[in-house]
Order: sequence, then structure tokens, then C-alpha cells
Amino acid sequence: MDMEDKKLTGGAPPENTAPTPEAPAGTPDLGAPGHKETVGGKRLAGPKKGQNKGRAVIAVVCALVLALYLGVCAYANSSRGTLPNTHVAGVDLSSTAWEQVEKRLEEGVRERLDSLTVDFVCEGEVYTVSGKEFTPHTAEAVEALKERQSGSFLLGAPRLLRALAGGEGTAVSLTLDTMPQEVLRAVEEWGDREAITDYTLTDTHVIFTKGHTARTLDVAGLLTALEEQAQRKLAGEETEPVEVSATTMAPAEPNFDAIGKEIYAAVADAYYDPELGEIVPSVTGRELDVAAARSALEKTAEGGTCQVPLILTQPEVSTETLTGLLFRDVLGEATTYAYGTSSRRGNVRLSAEQANGMVLMPGDEFSYANDCGPFTTELGYGSAPGYQGGKTIDMEGGGVCQTASTIYLAVLRAGLTVVERHPHGYEPAYVPGGLDATVAGTVLDFRFSNNTEYPIRIETSMDEKYNLTVKFWGTNLNGTYWKPYSTNRVVTKHATTIYEPKDDVPQGELVKDPSRTAYNGVSIDSYNQQFDADGNLIQEIYLYRTKYNSRNAVVWYNPADAELWGIDPATGIRTEVDPNATPTPGESQEPQPGESETPPPAESVPPASPQPTEDPNGGEGPDIPVAPTPTAEPSAEPTPEVSDQPTDQPTDQPTDQPTDQPTDQPTDQPTDQPSTEPTPEPTPDAEPTPDAELTPAPDESPDQPVG
Repeated sequence: MDMEDKKLTGGAPPENTAPTPEAPAGTPDLGAPGHKETVGGKRLAGPKKGQNKGRAVIAVVCALVLALYLGVCAYANSSRGTLPNTHVAGVDLSSTAWEQVEKRLEEGVRERLDSLTVDFVCEGEVYTVSGKEFTPHTAEAVEALKERQSGSFLLGAPRLLRALAGGEGTAVSLTLDTMPQEVLRAVEEWGDREAITDYTLTDTHVIFTKGHTARTLDVAGLLTALEEQAQRKLAGEETEPVEVSATTMAPAEPNFDAIGKEIYAAVADAYYDPELGEIVPSVTGRELDVAAARSALEKTAEGGTCQVPLILTQPEVSTETLTGLLFRDVLGEATTYAYGTSSRRGNVRLSAEQANGMVLMPGDEFSYANDCGPFTTELGYGSAPGYQGGKTIDMEGGGVCQTASTIYLAVLRAGLTVVERHPHGYEPAYVPGGLDATVAGTVLDFRFSNNTEYPIRIETSMDEKYNLTVKFWGTNLNGTYWKPYSTNRVVTKHATTIYEPKDDVPQGELVKDPSRTAYNGVSIDSYNQQFDADGNLIQEIYLYRTKYNSRNAVVWYNPADAELWGIDPATGIRTEVDPNATPTPGESQEPQPGESETPPPAESVPPASPQPTEDPNGGEGPDIPVAPTPTAEPSAEPTPEVSDQPTDQPTDQPTDQPTDQPTDQPTDQPTDQPSTEPTPEPTPDAEPTPDAELTPAPDESPDQPVG
């Protein structure tokens, strides 16, 4: 090896330089340390530093371009609407949500067609067709637009750039579904009438009368040309009037598509419109068999006629069927007697009139507070007794709870769905206990819904004897009916009479507090039974257990007469006194007029259990007898005189209110399941069932009067 070779190889050759079969002589060991590539025995120069840097820059730029491209693609594909700069038929739809595109396009195209016209010329006379006569097919245009603006992810960027650069959109096709008046006028003026193939429509057929060979216009060709010109004008293009002339020709085939659209009618069932208060008639579906019409007309000689049967589809509910079913049956009814003052009776009548004639469609909900209220003087309601703060006082709309209770009883008898119902604080007299419903402002409402498949109509009336009747008219296809009842009436707490001192009560007299009459606390179970048309029991549903509050009667006395009447001022309890005591002069032995009144006739609703008498003071609830309370007085004792109007109002006395809250929805079974058969009523002094789950009546809030 010479010096040059040594210089090129960088030193002496290795000891073992003999070639091997696997590595021919002169082949460098690429894996040897410090190896340098050589060509022809010369060392190759490595890549320059500038070249490496250039390649790195190119790689970075390519990565940035790719990232930018992918970002644009992602943006284009992430849009939930049209791309920017999107126009269809001259309507700007740029960046519009897809669910709004068709509506906006329809409105925009209709607006443009209103001002658009297309002209045609026949025999030198110009005829103008209004754009309003064309039908735009916007749904097809929207589908085509979606297809153009969607697709492969990697093509999102070109789609976006194409839209930004030159706009993106599609055309809206237009058709003439009916013959324009101007075309008919041209045919009449320049053609022979007998050349036209005409048709007449019957209930079951289309009768075609084929035209004759005569002078006429190529109507089919003219209509096609007009549609094309209108579409071009809608897209903003300039157009020339369509040229047409009259020639002698065989009768042309009529426009079967246009005739079919004129004849077509979609099938529709009859239905009741509550706003119109009438039945909307049913429609028999009607369609032209185009193939049959074309075949029949081809076989018909000129001037001849042919009949083509219509394709008819009968509605499932015809007008006649619905008329025979609608409001034909009384689903449920109830009648109660409206007692009390003329103002209270007027409130009952007025609230019932608000519900009279109301129609509930299937699924509709009735709200007594919303549909009959508010019960204010501005709407004609007077002041009458009602409950507030544990007292019976005059209030706006007093008595309207009787209407709610009467409707509720009819609802139960109709088997409708009760959404919300609350019992009174005290047991009512005008409906069976447990079958009442109270309302209080916007806090307590009575609501039910129509769970039948047909509309129901509410009918209310009050006769000259003050009997309020509520009926539900609807459709009962199977004849079933419901019978609600209450049973297991238990007096949970007997009312008593409490005596309170009052300075303005004359000595020797006792005055009843008209706002606090006696009510026994009572619990009652309520059921509803369903029967078939033959009177066989289908099912019995346990509704709930109601617990009514008790309220003690209050009598006022002069503080100086406590000993005279045997009253303990600390407890308000009266004890017996010496029956031989001489009455104080001026004391009356008989109650004064106004102390009580004769109860009105019993209501027409048969009670499910012995019912208490009504409140003699005209309140919403009954004045429950206090038989077991030891308040009897000796015959020699003076009988208290009752004043009609006390000189001032007593302080509000607390009443025993249950802590349980009422349940609005009935339960399938009570905690302690009563017998499925009505059981004999317990005696008035029976004790309540131990551990019974009670649904208490609501407390009367001072700021929420209960009617």
C-alpha cells in the first residue's frame, strides 16, 4: 500500500486484510468505527450544514401546510349548516342551520316568484305568466345542496374554498301544476276548441273527452319552455320570451301530472275542532291512475270519451260516524243543593257557568283555579262565608268550593283521571265526606284530565230550587260506569263548646261566635267501583283516607258572669250550677232569633254514611252535633241570648290541626286495607283505628282563604 492509500485510509491496514467470500476485496466495512464512505478510493464529503437546515425548514413548512389544510377541513366539516357564500335561486343561505334552510329557502323563493313574470309570444301577441303560478320544489334543492356540501373529510377544504371563491348553491326546479290562464287564453284565441282533450270529475271516475285534429298550440311544449325560462330567471339569468305558434295537429296528450295534482286529495279522518266548536268533515282519499288514464285515452277515438276509475281511500273515522259518537253519552253526573245566602248561591252559580260548555280533548287538563277563577269581585263574585285561619268568615267567592266538589264527584263517576285534589279542613255537608274538593287561591287547585279517546263536554246548570247539576258528555263505547263511595267513618275527636270572656257581652247573656261553630274530627275511607254494562263489578279501587279537622264551638260571656254560668275562666269549660238559682232580671229563657236557622232540604247526592247537618252560619262546612260532650244545662238555668252581630271580632283561637300533609294522588291500597265490601258505619263515639295512615285535610292559612 503506497502513501496515498495510507493517507486516504487514515493509517495502516488491519492485520487481516484477506478478502472473504462474503465481502469481496475492497468492500468497506460499513459497521466499522470511524468508517467514511469512499468512491474510487476517495473519501465522500458528508452533507453540508446548510443543506440540513434547508431540509428541516421544508419539513416544517410542509407540516404547517398539512396542519392548516386539516384545520380547514375540520372547520368545513364541523359546521352544522351551510357554508359561507351559499346562494340558492337568488336566496342567501350563507351559514344557515340545516333545520332552517328549507323554511328560509321556501320563503325567499316565494317572495321572489311574487315579483317574477315569464312572457311568451303567439302570433305576434305577448302573453305574461305570473311567477305565482309556478310551484317551487325547495326540498329537492336542499337535498342537492346537502350532498354538495358534505362528503369526505379531506375534501372539506376544497368545498370551503370553492364556496368562498365563487359561491356555492344549486337550482330550484319549478313546475306548472295547473294550466296558466294566459296559456288557456292563447289556446282559445289561436286554436280550435275541439282540438283540446278535456275531462270531468265524478265521485268515483274521471271522464276524458278526446280532442280532434285541428289548429291548436303545442301546449305541453309551451309549458315545459315556460318552466325552464322561469327557473333561469329565478337564478338571475337574462331570458327572451318563449316563441309559440298555432299549427294543425292531432290532439296532444293532456298533462296527466297536472291533472293528477288537481284531482288528488289526501285521506283525512273527521275530527272535532274545539275552537270552531264543530266537526271538521272527513275526506276520502282520491288519486288518478295515470297509467290507466294514458292507456284508456290512447285507445279512444278522436271526439270519443273514456272513463278511468279513481283510486279511493276511505277514512277510518267518517263524518257520519263521528257525528253519531260525539257527546252522545253521559259519562258521569252529580247534583248538590246550594244552601246559604243569596250571595253564596250566586257564587256557586257563577263559578259553574264558567265551566259550562267547556270541551276537553283527549289528554287535555282542567284546572278549576285557572278555568273558573279567579274568584274576585271584579269578575262578579260576591262576599260569602268561607274558611280562613280556622274561622268561618265572609270572603270573596265564598261557596265556590261547592262547585269544585260537585265537579269532582262527577269526575269520579265518569272515571276520569284526577290530577290534583285536596279535601276541606272540615267535613262538608253538600257531598259525602271524603268525596269533596277544595280550592284556595293559587295554592290549592282541583285538576283532572280527559283520559278517554274522545272529547268530553262539561254541562252545568242550577234550577230554581238551587240544585246544582254537573254532567260530563262524551263517548262510552262499552257501557261501563263508576260508583264512588265513602265508608269506615270514624270520629277521631269530638268537638266541645268553649266559653270565652268578652267585655261587650251584656251581663246575663251568652253570645255564640258565628265564625267558630263545632266540627268533629273525622276520618273516612273512599273507594271507587267500576261496573260493566250488565252491572257486574269489574274492579274496586281504594282512593285514599281523609282526616278532617275538629273545631270547638265558641260562646262569649261577660267576664262578670263566670260564676253565674259555672264557667272556669282558666279552661273555658262550663260546669253545672244550682238548678234552683234565680235568673238575673232581663235574662231570656229562649234563644233569640238568628241563633239558628232551619236546615235546607237534603242534597240529592245520597250519602255514603250518616252526614252532619250544615253550618247554620252559612259556612262551607257542617255544624257537627256535639252529642257526647257534657254541656247540657239545667232547665232552670237561663238560656243564652244570641246576638246577630257582635260588637267586635274575637281574637283568633288556635285549632287542633293535624301535622300530616294531604296526598293528591290516590294509592292502590291503604296501609290498613279495609274490607272490599262496605262495612257498617261505626258509632259516633268510636275510637280511630290504631296506626291508621290518615290523609289529613289541609290547614287553613291566614292569607289563603278556602272557599
